[in-house]
Amino acid sequence: MTLTGYLTARGSRMLTPAEARAFGIPHPLERGWMEKYADMDLTMVKLQALFMALDGNTSRPAHVARKGLLAAATHCLQGESRLSGNVKNGMGRARG
Repeated sequence: MTLTGYLTARGSRMLTPAEARAFGIPHPLERGWMEKYADMDLTMVKLQALFMALDGNTSRPAHVARKGLLAAATHCLQGESRLSGNVKNGMGRARG
């Protein structure tokens, strides 16, 4: 899954500070950040870093970030060990 797919899946075009740190994007966000990072692949390492950053955080931004993390995890569980491409609208199949 790309960063663009992640943001689309969670319904917001902005990153929370925790997401930016986990994905290696400077925060506060600078002009042009979306164009620069739009096609970045979200690897399992980046998603694990976000999961750890959100642990115990009950804020609204953390809730928004969890929505994206759930979409990315679902995408991963559909059979891809490295997230790439766009969200498959729930049509992917797990490899066995």
